[in-house]
Amino acid sequence: MATQIPFGDFVLDLDARELRRGGERLKLSPKALQLLEILGTNRPRAFSKAELQERLWPETFVVEKNLANLVAEIRDTLGDNPVEQRFIRTVPRFGYAFRELAPETAAMRLAVLPVKNLTGAAEQDYLCDGVTEELIAQLGAVDPAALKVIARTSAMHYRNTTKRADEIGRELDVRYLLETSLRRLSNRVRVTVQLISTQTQDHVWSEQYEHQVDDPLALQRQVADQVVNRTATSLGIGTKTAVAERPPGNAAAYEHFLRGRHYLRKETKDGFEKAREHFQSAIALDPSYARAHSGLAEAYLALGEYALLPIAESHPLAREAALTALKLAGSLAEAHRTLAAINGQHYWLWADAEDSFQRALRLAPSDVTTLRMYSFFLAYTARPGHGLPLAVMASSLDPVSVYARLNLGVVLYLARRADAAVLQLEETLELDENFAFARTMLGLAYVSKGMLAPAVAQLTRARELAGDRPDIVAVHGFTLGRSGRRREALATLNDIKSMTNSEAPPPFQMALVHVGLEDWDRAFEWLEKAVDARAWEVPLVKADPVFDRLRLDARFSRLVARLHLPE
Repeated sequence: MATQIPFGDFVLDLDARELRRGGERLKLSPKALQLLEILGTNRPRAFSKAELQERLWPETFVVEKNLANLVAEIRDTLGDNPVEQRFIRTVPRFGYAFRELAPETAAMRLAVLPVKNLTGAAEQDYLCDGVTEELIAQLGAVDPAALKVIARTSAMHYRNTTKRADEIGRELDVRYLLETSLRRLSNRVRVTVQLISTQTQDHVWSEQYEHQVDDPLALQRQVADQVVNRTATSLGIGTKTAVAERPPGNAAAYEHFLRGRHYLRKETKDGFEKAREHFQSAIALDPSYARAHSGLAEAYLALGEYALLPIAESHPLAREAALTALKLAGSLAEAHRTLAAINGQHYWLWADAEDSFQRALRLAPSDVTTLRMYSFFLAYTARPGHGLPLAVMASSLDPVSVYARLNLGVVLYLARRADAAVLQLEETLELDENFAFARTMLGLAYVSKGMLAPAVAQLTRARELAGDRPDIVAVHGFTLGRSGRRREALATLNDIKSMTNSEAPPPFQMALVHVGLEDWDRAFEWLEKAVDARAWEVPLVKADPVFDRLRLDARFSRLVARLHLPE
């Protein structure tokens, strides 16, 4: 019998009793690993559920759901799901089998490292970031089934890195790296690009391009087109998907667009404001530039979500800008994604939002932001099981992003996979121990497991890190209430009022604290106000374990009915 079973881009090591992807050991519970070994070593034989239960729990009665939970755990880890069944096949009314897959069927994985700015001028960072993003976007659109491109967030962790190619390859689980540098030569810019194998550390190919300093538009067009074609040819991949909308003919408009994207990525108040200004400048110079309108929509959406503009003002402006972008370029995936977020969380147009998310994914199947946002949307509308495969895929394509890992933890929590959620959120905090919202979600996951003391500790620390954030204060108040610390929980109600408009505090946050206090009448009173105000968090009531104690009350079903959530 083989001691190692390769499948896809995974290896099941029977001697070491571990599952690996690249050089990374993946976490599986002992029973899940045992089940994978049974199916893998006997592939493609199908096992009945009864036989598997007897092998896993000999002479012990267990309910069938235990076996289904193990299959779900394996599928989550492999990025599989009950619909595609790429690795674990369900045999209807019988049991399960492992599909026969050759290792070469796996997609190649590539990371585009941040373009190195060797000009000596920090003001050229925006151009380097723009080239990096364009390369990621266009390579990701080549053939998503054959080539997986690591997301920008994870790639940016390697800006100015001194790590070797093989080290980065192991950490990101990629076979190739695209390394690019930009250097100033008098009145010209030279871009050097090289494709490197992480296994041999050899150069697959290397090329240089030169352009005038004041012509970033021509520079990016040449670099992106030629690099994509050269890479696809070198790897034996044909281009199947059309790339994103081309840059405009107006170089000044394009420069404003690049600067807008640069500031948007900073995720600060000043950054969002500057991003909006640059996108508006780009539109003034070229009103037909669709990506500038789409960028403006993202800027307005961020300004609202970070409470820098009232949502009643920001989201209609964001929707108008996204619709304008789509009128100009209907195949712009990022505009469909932004429109989906607005229609879902602000207008509660569930069908329209889902249609826009699906269009965005068809246009850009490997776009991590879309995968992450759509997975949360599905969980948010009480379908976490449908969102979980997308969240796993986003985390796989963005492996060192705290946002991708947080999102996976949130979806697992809403899917009532508390143990897996705790594990994922703890790993998120290993990447950034000061990530306040990850601590908030870890606290909620602890509450769902009945671990109230650790939950309070996490929320206390989250408040210290986040300062005056009503959403985190409300979860803290809920947790204190559940822990029997009534006086402290009541104090959080006053804290929330003092942080916001004391005459009209955020109703969902007020309801959450009252749920922790088991004051059901006040909780329902505030939840009704939250529905009236279309507070974006309200749809969570159907899936979130926080509200389990309200579900038997007739008022709960009436409240959920008002949301008209999809089935």
